[in-house]
Amino acid sequence: MHRRHAAVVAVGLLASAAGVDANPGAFTYDNAHPEIQMWSYPAGSANGAGAVRDRASTFASFSYLNGDTNEPVFYPGNGLDPSRRGSFLIVADTSESIPLGLPLDRYQIDSLRVTTTLLGNLISEAAGRVLPYDNTLDDAESLTVGQDADAGHPIEMYGLGLQGDFDAVNFDGSPTQNEFRLGSPRWRQYREGEEGYDPQLDPADQSFAPYQFFGVDTQGRDVENSVNGGYSATAPENATARFTPDPFAIGKVYDAQGGEFVPGDLLDVGDQFVFEPNLQDAGVLAYLQQSLSDGHLGFSFSSMHQPAGHTGTIAYPDFYLDDLDVGNNPDGAAPRIELSVTILDPVLAGDYDADGAVDAADYQLWRAQYGTAGPEADGNADGVVDAADYTLWRDNAATGSALAAGAVAVPEPSGAGLVALGGMAAAFCGWVEWFIRPKRPQS
Repeated sequence: MHRRHAAVVAVGLLASAAGVDANPGAFTYDNAHPEIQMWSYPAGSANGAGAVRDRASTFASFSYLNGDTNEPVFYPGNGLDPSRRGSFLIVADTSESIPLGLPLDRYQIDSLRVTTTLLGNLISEAAGRVLPYDNTLDDAESLTVGQDADAGHPIEMYGLGLQGDFDAVNFDGSPTQNEFRLGSPRWRQYREGEEGYDPQLDPADQSFAPYQFFGVDTQGRDVENSVNGGYSATAPENATARFTPDPFAIGKVYDAQGGEFVPGDLLDVGDQFVFEPNLQDAGVLAYLQQSLSDGHLGFSFSSMHQPAGHTGTIAYPDFYLDDLDVGNNPDGAAPRIELSVTILDPVLAGDYDADGAVDAADYQLWRAQYGTAGPEADGNADGVVDAADYTLWRDNAATGSALAAGAVAVPEPSGAGLVALGGMAAAFCGWVEWFIRPKRPQS
């Protein structure tokens, strides 16, 4: 990535959309009341009138005990009842605080911290606290063969994927079709006149698979049924084998002195889980940049705790939710998103040395990197420095700031030289660039 200069400009959470422009600067975002907070078990459940919910538990369902042998039986999840059965999500509106709609490489993510707080009665029994802390990801194979050596299970944070009817996020509550918003159901319902619609049934009883929102890992994979395979919103043919996902972050818990809990320590009411993604991860970066360009940040949280009735115990995590002044937890310990981002200067096409001018020095850098992956002189970001990158430099050098003043003559390869360059470029193996679309990661 080109290095660019950025002036420091502080912008608060309540800045108006009209007042947030795309000028370079450092922006901070701190939202202790994300606009969308929903629990899924396995359908979506929202805080608010008619569906007041101020808490969210995380648990899984991927096995049961055979009544004859008392041995666990593992089964794949599907589009109507995924393995990550109890999960929750938060989505925050960033459009009034951070410029939206910019090219993705202008968003430099400096820091991101998400905090959730444990509520109490599902993590304790009469004899005392029983839920142990775990800060390492469970391997899928170990989970299903009963060889997970950790005392507990981690709390995992993922991105938010949409499919089916949903292709955007809506924060104002208007009933716009194809927009996910507070209270949106996880499964679409049959509509009148549609094949499968039964006029004798209540509309609420006509839901069908597949789920419309789901957790997505840094590689763009639907993680809802990762533990034992099954339906997938992102895999070819919508089916996946078992895999160990790559979460955005694993929740860490710290004591009052700032020291992290030791794995196996028992968790208690009020303990906070802190999620800090690796911002150097290409998948994390692409997701966050696309999200901010779209004007929102969304994350899904889940864990592999199996409650009693499957092969687990009664204790599993339970978290505060609080997005509206309703229920038993108004203005309580809601999930919190803290973000720092720098908006960089626009990239000047052909300015390969990032000095603010398209000139002879950029041509020399292009020549030096020709036939390699660059990356500085790879102007079109196709993985190889070739004749196309020369053309990009040449076209912009004609109007670039330094050349427009007539300060530098524009050198140009001969026709024969360009033919040779083209041959070399054709023989050079490029690479394929990918990124995650945060709203709808699909194969």
